[in-house]
Amino acid sequence: YGDTHQFAFRQIASQVASVIEKSRLYGQLIEHNRTLSKKNRRLHVAATHDALTGILNRRAIEAALERVFVQHREGAHTFGVIMADIDHFKTINDTHGHAAGDLVLKEFVRRLAAGTRRTDTLGRYGGEEFLIVVEEPTAEQLLAAAERLRSSVSAAPFDVGGKGIAVTASFGAAHSGSAIPSWAELVRQADSALYRAKEAGRDRCVL
Repeated sequence: YGDTHQFAFRQIASQVASVIEKSRLYGQLIEHNRTLSKKNRRLHVAATHDALTGILNRRAIEAALERVFVQHREGAHTFGVIMADIDHFKTINDTHGHAAGDLVLKEFVRRLAAGTRRTDTLGRYGGEEFLIVVEEPTAEQLLAAAERLRSSVSAAPFDVGGKGIAVTASFGAAHSGSAIPSWAELVRQADSALYRAKEAGRDRCVL
C-alpha cells in the first residue's frame, strides 16, 4: 500500500474507533439510566407503601381519596369509605407477642385484599386500622362489601407460627351520597361508624 492508502485506512480506523467509543458510552448511559429507574421505583414504593404489609401507607391512601373526591365533586360518580379495625389487637400482642401481631396484620391484609375489587383501593391508615376506598357503590352495596370483608376475617383462625388464633374485626362504612364537603369528612363518618360498631360489641359492620 502507498501513503495515500495508508492515510485513508488511518482515517477510516479513526472514525470506526470513534463510533465504537460513542457506542460504549451510550451503552453505559443506558445502563446507568436503567439503574436509576430501578432505584426511583424502589424509592417510590418505599415512600407510598407500608413496610410490613406491602399495601398503601396513610399518605398514599389519602392521595387516592383526594383523587376520587375530585371526581365525585365533578359529578363523575359516588364513592364510599370502609374503615376496618382488628378487635382486641393489643391483647393479641400482649398474649402472643409482637411477632405474632405482625403475622396477624399480614394475614388480615391478605384477606382484605382477596375480598376487594380491582377498582378498590386498600391502605393502612394507622396501627391496626385499615381503609378501603370503594368507587361507585350504592350505600347498600358498600355495606354488603364491608360485611363480606368482616366474614372473611372471622371465617377461619389465623395461622400464627402453627397456632390458630381467632381474629375478628369491626367495620365502619360511609357513603358519599349526593354531596360531601371533603374526603376527610367521609373518613370521619366512617370512623364514627366504626366506633359505634365497637360499642355495639365488635365483629360487626355499621353504615
